[in-house]
Amino acid sequence: MSRLYRGLWYCEAHYPDGLIFITQPVEYDQAAVTAPLLGALWVILRPIPHTRARWEYLAPYEASDPPKWTDESED
Repeated sequence: MSRLYRGLWYCEAHYPDGLIFITQPVEYDQAAVTAPLLGALWVILRPIPHTRARWEYLAPYEASDPPKWTDESED
């Protein structure tokens, strides 16, 4: 999973009568599955700040990137 989707998210569902429903914080995969089940006009997935590990904000690369042993500028 990309580090962009790690951490906790919630669904903000907007209904025709002006009601806004916000779900409990869950992981992105669960929020993405829950969103269409809410039956709202539209649903916005919103990340909850500061729920990812600190090192994920500081890492200069994506952890799933394959390692590179040569400098690409030499090619």
